[in-house]
Amino acid sequence: MIQCAISEWSTGIWANIPFREKTHKRFYLKHLKDLEKFRNDSINITGSDILHDICTTISHEGCGAASAPEVEHLAQTSISDAALSNAIMAYASKKRGTTGGGDSNTVPAAV
Repeated sequence: MIQCAISEWSTGIWANIPFREKTHKRFYLKHLKDLEKFRNDSINITGSDILHDICTTISHEGCGAASAPEVEHLAQTSISDAALSNAIMAYASKKRGTTGGGDSNTVPAAV
């Protein structure tokens, strides 16, 4: 969507550019790769996640401009690594037709 929005304003005057996955997917993947590189390089060079700081600033300023309440963003996933691993193992066991000693119809609780 980033590239689609950039394309809509490329002449300085807005023009409707339909978002098409086939057209824009490669641009999205390139932007994502560049952002990941920027994040990793900033951490390696400065010891600080500059991308996180930029995103936090944009979020705070956007909420302020919209008079919207700020939302606390989680620094990590809300599901623990152990819970994810347990869910994967339960799925694999169910697919193989084995339960691995547990109830394969339940989802492990988040830790």
